[in-house]
Amino acid sequence: MFGYRSDIDWDAFSEREKAVIAALPHGSGIDGDWYCEKQQNGKVACYNSYHVMDENGFYRAWADFSIRFREDAWDDFRLMFHGRDSQYLAQHYQLRDYLEQTIYDVVGYDLEREAV
Repeated sequence: MFGYRSDIDWDAFSEREKAVIAALPHGSGIDGDWYCEKQQNGKVACYNSYHVMDENGFYRAWADFSIRFREDAWDDFRLMFHGRDSQYLAQHYQLRDYLEQTIYDVVGYDLEREAV
């Protein structure tokens, strides 16, 4: 599948979880391949990196992040940035708001579509 690492264990996920994972955004800075895993506590954790551009339009660095979803509340997720550099980039370029809204938009849209 395009945009996903090849070592994801797709059999570990329910059909609903696969649909949410497949809806995760690509492009517009989210340029890495998604890696997702089912955790022992039942949550789904997904990892990627945001490709940060500077004010001149040049790629500056990668900001590594993860999101953790609860199976019973997909639109209630937690976004985390990993490492000091990623946390600095997230704060400096206001990535938290952008990524949270972007992820919420695709997951929320998928949930609304399913409800119809």
